[in-house]
Amino acid sequence: MSRLTFRKYGGSYQLRIHDAADLENIRVLDEVHWAATSIPIDRLHCDRAFTAYVDTDNNGRIRPAEIKAAWAWLIQVLADRHRLSQGSDVLRLQDIDTHHSEGQKLHATAELILKNLNMQGEKEISLTQVRDVQSIMSSAANNGDGIIPPEVTSSLI
Repeated sequence: MSRLTFRKYGGSYQLRIHDAADLENIRVLDEVHWAATSIPIDRLHCDRAFTAYVDTDNNGRIRPAEIKAAWAWLIQVLADRHRLSQGSDVLRLQDIDTHHSEGQKLHATAELILKNLNMQGEKEISLTQVRDVQSIMSSAANNGDGIIPPEVTSSLI
């Protein structure tokens, strides 16, 4: 974990987050140092699907505990977090930590998506590919009604 560094933002001192190592400090940062302890998700300029995942209690606000939980999940499933500060929407499959079940499920899901997109063997998956439900479902093993039989998903369970 990197050293806590504070900088004056908007009249008050806040934690300076420059890279993934700095972001790890949110786990130990007392909430009195947070710029906001609750923020409405509709005021954030970021992906709505992302904020919906972070807002675990679905109250339309993100609180420090939810940020910390999201970070805990992220460090659990990512073996290499150095690329987080690059702002890329591409995940290298080798960066997924498959030493535990969450990472194994994430890796298997990424591989299944790539397989359904006829891209087996690819080493990376993009957010655009993950969200391309139409293409994923048109190539998926389903029964013709769009229903995916349980035997196809057994590797994800």
